Amino acid sequence: MHSQKLPSLIFYMVLFLFVNEPANAAIFTVTNTNDNGVGSLRQAIIDANNATTTDDTVIFQAGINGALQTSGGFIITDNLDIQGPGESLVINGNNAQRIFTINSGVTATLSGLQLQNGGIDNHGTLTLSNSTIQSSAWNEGNGGAIYNTGTGTLNVDNSVLSSNSAAWGGGIANDGILTITHSTLANNSAINDGGGVVNTKGTLTVSDSTLSGNSAGAWGGGISSWSENLNANLTTIINSTLSGNSAANDGGGITNTNGSLVIRNSTLSGNSAGVYGGGISSYSESFNANLIFTISNSTLSDNSAMEGGGGISNNTTTLAISNSTLSGNSATTQGGGGINNYRATLTVTNSTLSGNSAADNGGGIANGEAPLTITNSTLSGNSAVNSGGGIVNFSGSLTLGNNLIAGNTANIGKDVYRNDGPFTSLGHNLFGENGSPGLANANPINSDLILPGPASTAIGPLADNGGPTQTHLPVAGSPAIDAGDNLLVPETVITDQRGYGPRIVNSIVDIGAVEVGAADPATTLITHYYESILRRSPEPDGLAFWQALIAEKQAQGKDVKPVFRQMANFFFFSDEYLARNTTDEEFITNLYFTFFQREPDQGGMDFWLNRLANGYGRDQAMGDFLFVPEFASFMQALGF
Repeated sequence: MHSQKLPSLIFYMVLFLFVNEPANAAIFTVTNTNDNGVGSLRQAIIDANNATTTDDTVIFQAGINGALQTSGGFIITDNLDIQGPGESLVINGNNAQRIFTINSGVTATLSGLQLQNGGIDNHGTLTLSNSTIQSSAWNEGNGGAIYNTGTGTLNVDNSVLSSNSAAWGGGIANDGILTITHSTLANNSAINDGGGVVNTKGTLTVSDSTLSGNSAGAWGGGISSWSENLNANLTTIINSTLSGNSAANDGGGITNTNGSLVIRNSTLSGNSAGVYGGGISSYSESFNANLIFTISNSTLSDNSAMEGGGGISNNTTTLAISNSTLSGNSATTQGGGGINNYRATLTVTNSTLSGNSAADNGGGIANGEAPLTITNSTLSGNSAVNSGGGIVNFSGSLTLGNNLIAGNTANIGKDVYRNDGPFTSLGHNLFGENGSPGLANANPINSDLILPGPASTAIGPLADNGGPTQTHLPVAGSPAIDAGDNLLVPETVITDQRGYGPRIVNSIVDIGAVEVGAADPATTLITHYYESILRRSPEPDGLAFWQALIAEKQAQGKDVKPVFRQMANFFFFSDEYLARNTTDEEFITNLYFTFFQREPDQGGMDFWLNRLANGYGRDQAMGDFLFVPEFASFMQALGF
């Protein structure tokens, strides 16, 4: 009896599993360029929206080309992936409506699409890749190409948005979370703010992308990021270029209002503003210590402002500039050819200001009612019609140390003019030209130097001397060489502006932004790993081995971080390191200093000690350190 019933039992069990198996995602194929009906894109989307399946896909039959004229927009109400045919087909919205609308709660991917005269409204989660949106005019609304609402998350990858227009955000208007990678936004325009992008109350990240030729009738030719509430938005620009953008008011490249702005490894060039901030204008309605404004390993060149701040206009936002160059920027009628800084703490480290000009005061920097500190930097070739060819200081504090400030021109105070406020020299500055200090209302101290000859006897012209930015390299016999104060170099600064290291060669740091005799970034970081982990200098064969591995990756255009991960694993678990019998606290401290070149914060230390105490392996901890964003950011800062 049991043997006869067993097959029936198995049959019903299999049938039960089949009936209750989750439905597979469906694929819908577009077979023609009709606006509606069987085989049309509209019908495929309707079918996908109504299907009992989810995460469906729409594809296009091979050979479809030409133009698809739409009489109404496509609304996506369920998770969907649309894979377009690429350049062979243009979808035309006739600027009558949005071509695509993604509803809230929906996850959609649009790839291989060419959209024209109509853009996208996104309320859900959208990835746009390998696509083009052009000539979309939305002049009474937000986002010529795309509007990403407050509920939206938008990722734009390897795409081009060009010649679009809107009242706000000619290319994109963002109220949610927006990430742009490997993309180009060109020749877009806004009647008001944000020719390329307007970011309001949202989070914006731009990496490995270009924004060029965008224009705004008010603020932010390339990007306008603002919020009515302090610290409500964050804009991050990494490995990107903003060039030839323009704004009728402030911020030819970028305007940042009441938000945080982080710029790394990027170039802002040839942007223009009708009022302030040819490259960047940053403003906060009141001081907020939580706001972040940093520029590192970047170039701001040939930007112009009709009034002040040819490169940067900064008002009430704490700004830190490091390892960067501002050159050829101009303020046409007022001050601050390079930087116009007002009521905002400004710190400049390991950086160069060269060839900037102002029609009034402060060819390099005009500072008012704010503390300005400059260390280990070079200011040369800047000019002002009136005062302070290098720096003019109005009623704020000015502190200088280890700087080369020479070869600037102005009617009063060729290099530095103090109008008011305290002037403090930390010493070891190299001022002036031909025996004249170039200072007005500011006195050098005994350890400061006055250049006996022309600037050319101290530094060469602004040029590519290695690293991501142009610099002035000290010439042979320069009085800047080995003349600085090591105490003015923080322990965390281990390279010069170029990323070459160590920062201190021959036992004494050079004055200015460049260290003569420093090695290239790869050699510098290899040496740092040896010294931090093994507590010794690299042996010649070992150094050559790691240099060769890195050079091979670089020649192939590949990421070198895996080589440094391999090196770290080899060193930390070598007999040489293990013989030290380090405690967990020593090990974690070593990880922080090796990979981030900083001391651990107490919260981080407590977190890792607790994990190790509860069985987490040291190899696992090291692996985590090597894949966190801080490690990637640190490597990017060195040009890797």
